[in-house]
Amino acid sequence: MKAKKMVYAVLGTLILLFAGTIYAWSILSAPIAEEFTQISQGALSTTFTLTLICFCLGGFVSGLIAGKVSPRWRMLAAAVLLALGFFVTSRMQGVALLYLGYGVLMGFGAGFAYNAVMVTVPRWFPNHPALISGVLLMGFGFSTLVLGSLFMKMTPSMGWRGAYTAMAVAVAVIMLLGALLIKAPEEAAPKQAAAETSVKVDQYDVPPRVMVKKVSFWSFFLWVIFISAAGLAIISQAKPVAASIDPTLSGTVLAVIAGLISIFNGLGRILYGYCFDRIKWKKTLLFIAATCLVGGIILMVAFLLRSLALMIVGYIVIGISNGGAPTMCASVTRDFYGSKYYSVNFQIAVLNLLPASFVGTISGMLYDSTGSYFATMVMVLVCGIVAFPLLKLVRKDTEA
Repeated sequence: MKAKKMVYAVLGTLILLFAGTIYAWSILSAPIAEEFTQISQGALSTTFTLTLICFCLGGFVSGLIAGKVSPRWRMLAAAVLLALGFFVTSRMQGVALLYLGYGVLMGFGAGFAYNAVMVTVPRWFPNHPALISGVLLMGFGFSTLVLGSLFMKMTPSMGWRGAYTAMAVAVAVIMLLGALLIKAPEEAAPKQAAAETSVKVDQYDVPPRVMVKKVSFWSFFLWVIFISAAGLAIISQAKPVAASIDPTLSGTVLAVIAGLISIFNGLGRILYGYCFDRIKWKKTLLFIAATCLVGGIILMVAFLLRSLALMIVGYIVIGISNGGAPTMCASVTRDFYGSKYYSVNFQIAVLNLLPASFVGTISGMLYDSTGSYFATMVMVLVCGIVAFPLLKLVRKDTEA
């Protein structure tokens, strides 16, 4: 049983690694921007916004059908959508196919995979649900570094279109493997489950229609929007922001710098999952908010001083902070509102990415009009400032 659980954890992490390619946009979009110089930065940034919107919608649909459709079929759907998305993007000649491939198809596919894995695999680890969620989400966070670097190595010999096609094949293989092997555990009776896991049976199961009427939900939802927005503002523009600080940097070096966000984003997800299991939600959320605020301050100072070293430190801190957003969506939703309706409640919480995703488009548009990323730094700092006091509004109903 233990070996089977570990296999599921490894496979789940690999699946989310490939699903997380949507976050590698700043790297995967670079050769497209070079070839299609007529496409503005704002129009390119809209692709990332559209991807995140479809990611949220895809995950929401996956959650809605979770009770009727097995994880296997939802992962098979993800395999088809993601592979098709990469392939369509590889054939683009303008923004229409770019939006369809990278935006709609890859977004929906990633959402289907994300919900299927995050709802299924943690159920095999009932004693450490937040920690295993953080481990799985680490794969999602590491995607920019791992697959972004792989993409850059393939591009010189295959061209960016060939690299996208190769990614389509790879993602299909990994998703199909996960679909064939990963399955949900059989439901145990409540008393039996409690005895086996040494935890209390959760009697506080809140259906979605009730959850969305609670102030406790909306206060957390608003808080996580600002945490997500701060990270996405940098993730979507990581390479060009670094290039604006030091124009002499090569594409490889810029990719490594952008990859640091991915590394520490992934590590932050494990860190906050561990913290949630050990010190619970209040201190964990406070830790995340403080990190976001400090990261925003560092980035602003780095931009004003034109310091690449300080900018890299800011990338690392914001990466760690942003790793808390998805981990808390998973952990807080389960802790506050129970496990029975988790597949839908969790994905409703993930919808925070819908408003947060627009910071990327706004950043691109502001750059087009000003020729500077100063406004992006301001947005990140404002998100950190607002998120910190919002914590006072977050409450758990059962602790009131």
